[in-house]
Amino acid sequence: KKAPATFRAILGEKVGMIDLTSFNQHEVTGPVASALRHGTLGAAVLSDAALNDEETQRLSGSMVLHENTLYNDRFPAERWAHVRVTLQDGRVLDSEPAIARGNPENALSDEEINQKFQALSEPVMGQSRADGLAAALARIDQPGHPFDDFLNLVLTPVNTIGAAA
Repeated sequence: KKAPATFRAILGEKVGMIDLTSFNQHEVTGPVASALRHGTLGAAVLSDAALNDEETQRLSGSMVLHENTLYNDRFPAERWAHVRVTLQDGRVLDSEPAIARGNPENALSDEEINQKFQALSEPVMGQSRADGLAAALARIDQPGHPFDDFLNLVLTPVNTIGAAA
């Protein structure tokens, strides 16, 4: 019988403790800390260099994760969370409970998807190729669409085009 998927199962038995495994540091607290440090979340702030940055590690190490029974009961069908941040001056910031963005029940708009695509693809493949790929994908369901052009954009290795293209 398969064990139920819960927050604790994902994090291991060290929920609420700073000494989470390296995997969990990078899967939960690492990306959150890096996003806080850099003010955004994207490929660059999830790199090994960004995740191992001294300030990111300090922020990550200061996080304490707690599970919520109600959220566990809804997981994995729904991914609920809330955040409480205690600032150095003692003020406490609390978020409302929220379901993860991008799921069917809390979908991203077409514009948000496009912005996310551009933010993640441009640093890797360059603006020209990212724009071309987005445009080709937007027309893919139209009669007479040259599917080969789309495949070439998708399948051509990035290093042969260059990120500066």
